[in-house]
Amino acid sequence: MTIYIFRLILILILLLTGCSTGISTSDLPTCTSSDCNCSDFATQEEAQRVLDAFPDDRYKLDRDGNGLACESLARGKKTTTPNKAMPKASSAIASGNVNLKYGNPSNANLKDTNNYLLERPQYTLSYNCKTGIPNWVSWQLNRDWLGSVDRSDDFRPDV
Repeated sequence: MTIYIFRLILILILLLTGCSTGISTSDLPTCTSSDCNCSDFATQEEAQRVLDAFPDDRYKLDRDGNGLACESLARGKKTTTPNKAMPKASSAIASGNVNLKYGNPSNANLKDTNNYLLERPQYTLSYNCKTGIPNWVSWQLNRDWLGSVDRSDDFRPDV
């Protein structure tokens, strides 16, 4: 009987220590509770935090196996705008996001699923999960984007 209790206690100790990963997910994105993709992160550093927390790369964030997660994402700390009606243009430029040069029109943030702020180097948008479409989208377009291809201005319909 004593050996049985001893074995039971030993098994419980092994199970408890073996099941504990030692990873605190409280400061990680919510996608870690289901499945993360590179598109879930605003910056490479955010994705790297998840890869560092889960070295087994369960979310396949390090496709080439070099230890860097989501290398196609912009580097830098996550930029969020203050919860004010319209942030100053200079604060958006200082954060490096030219797409928010004139402000955040709906005060989009990372907590409201119907006004979710998604920042990418190419564009910034406020996404509405309820409707499945963006509330607004902002991007920068200038002559550098046009390239050297001749453009046509003949858009008459075929009759």
